[in-house]
Amino acid sequence: MRDRQAIRLRGHHLFCMVVANAEAGDIYNPRFAANARAYHRRIKANPNQVIKVVASAGDTCAFCPSLNVAENKCRLYDYGLEANQIDLDILQPLGFEIDMKITVSELRNRIRSVFTSLPAMCYLDCPFGEVLHCDEGFHRLQKESDAESQR
Repeated sequence: MRDRQAIRLRGHHLFCMVVANAEAGDIYNPRFAANARAYHRRIKANPNQVIKVVASAGDTCAFCPSLNVAENKCRLYDYGLEANQIDLDILQPLGFEIDMKITVSELRNRIRSVFTSLPAMCYLDCPFGEVLHCDEGFHRLQKESDAESQR
């Protein structure tokens, strides 16, 4: 893990790392889960942490069984006719682009202002929502917004 540098995340992981509970359960394998948890903790702990939007596999993708290490691409999302569509479905509504740098605080605020519910990709493309309690995390994020606006 590269300390003090921007965390590189692909489009749909921007959403996941803010709403998912990475501590809730292991997905894929223990090494992948431990790596993802380490980045999740950094994101949770520091609203000023910089995130760089990347076009394919990011820092949280290490140790994923779907990662084609030689090409730094995901076998599930980076090949075929719908390549990267899962990422575009998040990036476009948020108004983010590849290579853009944002802070965790900016990301959280943008998700709160743009999404009123979990996006379709959470239901159609992700088998981990129930394991990682994404629905609960999203509602918690929205409540934080309500609490902040009442101050």
